[in-house]
Parts: sequence; structure tokens; C-alpha cells
Amino acid sequence: MKEIIKILNKMIKDKIIDDFVLGGATALLYYADNIFQTEDIDIFISVKHLGLIFNLEPIYTYLKYNYDAKEYGEYIIVKDFPLQFLLPGDSLHKEAIKNFKTITIQGEKCKIFSFEYLIALMIFLFKPKYRERIRLIIEGKTYDEKKLNDILKRHSLLDKFNKIKDKFNEENILWS
Repeated sequence: MKEIIKILNKMIKDKIIDDFVLGGATALLYYADNIFQTEDIDIFISVKHLGLIFNLEPIYTYLKYNYDAKEYGEYIIVKDFPLQFLLPGDSLHKEAIKNFKTITIQGEKCKIFSFEYLIALMIFLFKPKYRERIRLIIEGKTYDEKKLNDILKRHSLLDKFNKIKDKFNEENILWS
């Protein structure tokens, strides 16, 4: 992972990207590394000159030329890590990128989504794989509830979150 962070920081220095923030399960591992796994690294990038269509080819070319990277489906494999470069397409992702947390991974500084934004994004997207993650997070209560609720209110997700919590409570009653 340290090598990937070094490469991403060099991409900023070389003006391939303006900035990056790690998201998805990779960022979630920072907060709860004992219960989550991931197959790829989600990298949300900032670029100054973003038009209606953004071409990832300069990023891929840079990685192929400098790091012998290989394309594989939606990923580019760098140093045996599948990377997925993503642009923030909706207001929640854009806000999450602006409200990052700076951490150090094996001596390399990088930015990740804050825990509450990761939770909000899982609620927003609510993919099947997020269901169990959200349940474990709710049970653990290791997040700032006020901060999360503020985010969810701003993005009209509080009702959805309450329904998810109610469903988990119903299921727990049935399991008792």
C-alpha cells in the first residue's frame, strides 16, 4: 500500500492529477480493519480541467509507462494492486472529498474519506455488500452520530438511514 500512496503522490507532483482521496473499503479499513476486506483501491481524483467527459487515458498511460501497469476490466493493476480511479459525480461524493481526513500509511501521508462520509456514501449507494458493513457499524456505534445525521439531512438520506436501522432492529428481534 505504501508504494501505491507514493505513486499517487508522485502523480500529483508530475501534474497527472491535482489531488486524490482514498474511498470505499480501503478507507473503511482505517476505521474498522478487523471486519472489512476489499479487492481494489478506490481513488477519487481531482482534476482542474474537468469537462463533461473525462478521459482516464493519460492516467493509465502514465502508470503503464512508469510502473508497468496493466489494464484489467475496470481496474488498472499497479504493483499487484487493482486501482479504480473515480471522479466525484454527485454532491455527496464532492462534499466527502472536501471533508477528508489526513492519515499516514506506512510513513506516507494520504487523504481518506471521513468515517461519517463513508457511512453516508454506503447508505446513498446501498449496494448489497454494504448492508452487512452498515449493520456492523451501527452495532459498534463508533461514528459521530450528530455529524452523520447532519450529512444525511443535507443529502436527504436520513429517512433512508432510519428505515435501514428499523429493518436491522426487526431482524434482531426475529433472531433473538
